[in-house]
Amino acid sequence: MFKFIFRRINRRYFLALLLLILLIPLFQIYPSISLATENHFLDSPYTRWMSIDPFNTISAIFFILLPLIAALPAGSLLRKDIDSGFIYQSLIKSDVRQVLGSYLSISFGLGFIVVLIPLAVNFGLYFFLFPNIVPDNLLNSNLLIIHQNTLFVTLYYSHPFLHAALSILWSAFLGRTIFFICHCEFFVD
Repeated sequence: MFKFIFRRINRRYFLALLLLILLIPLFQIYPSISLATENHFLDSPYTRWMSIDPFNTISAIFFILLPLIAALPAGSLLRKDIDSGFIYQSLIKSDVRQVLGSYLSISFGLGFIVVLIPLAVNFGLYFFLFPNIVPDNLLNSNLLIIHQNTLFVTLYYSHPFLHAALSILWSAFLGRTIFFICHCEFFVD
């Protein structure tokens, strides 16, 4: 059942959606290009990328739209299957667990990828603009990275690359989980 549902995903729609979502990190990077030539020691990829930069509205828009972004790839397939009656036919012919597991695992995987790729691209592109300088809690105090608003602050200042990787994975998992819960609501009804 999983392979059959996975083949039914519109790959052109998925790739077009992914390219559209990749525009958000590029718009977030664009204002930083002029800062990269004037950078002395304050900015690094760890202080400017989308998940850490608190002064950019595009970052806020991305994280507000995170559940919707994660929901689009598999949600469109589920809606199409509900409208056509395919899901009810598959529930009659297959086990409910098999159908539920197939849809949920596909939605979880696609949503995870759709959130992970833009954040990873954004973080990676900042390495082309800024030097790889470990952030300092005195020099970068304007970012206000404290225990009240950031997870693993000590990890951020000691191993910022690991902190960024965990932040990307956490965001992808969280965005996917929010839609995963909404997806389960359909099968409960």
